[in-house]
Amino acid sequence: MEPMNINGVKVDLPKFLDAFANCPPDQKTMEADVQLNIRYGRYVEALADLDTLSKNSSLTPAQTKITTTLLDQIKQVIAKSPTPPQ
Repeated sequence: MEPMNINGVKVDLPKFLDAFANCPPDQKTMEADVQLNIRYGRYVEALADLDTLSKNSSLTPAQTKITTTLLDQIKQVIAKSPTPPQ
């Protein structure tokens, strides 16, 4: 699958999901939370979940790499998101 385009930023959620396809239940819960938060535009929540997940010492090198990459991509999405009206 191709990366998603959110606010002009390519977000590689499909690669993230592939990396966590066969992970333990605790990681699967975090992966599902990240996916839902991104899909519903809750980028700050996704960022917090990714930050927590990136600190998990049981991640494989591939999982750590894509988690860090996705974390950076979501930071870019947040920076480019329009400010909500006051």
